[in-house]
Amino acid sequence: MLSKSRVMAGRQCHKLLWWMVHEPGASELQLDDLGAAVMEQGTRVGELARTYVPGGFLVDCHTNTMQSRSDWRRPSKRLTAELR
Repeated sequence: MLSKSRVMAGRQCHKLLWWMVHEPGASELQLDDLGAAVMEQGTRVGELARTYVPGGFLVDCHTNTMQSRSDWRRPSKRLTAELR
């Protein structure tokens, strides 16, 4: 599946994109301590952001089926309709 992360990886380095697609478990793709700290910080920012928005929820985008991807869109569509 094509994602923003893969597009950006491909723009930065074609070899990185190849590894992400064909060998996602490669040791070269594992985060070092600094990378892990940055990812953890991003997670904390996301958690904090959801507290600022009433009814905010985490959109789990790590899905591989079309049905599961469309399921998480339903609450946001309903919420948008309620706000109108």
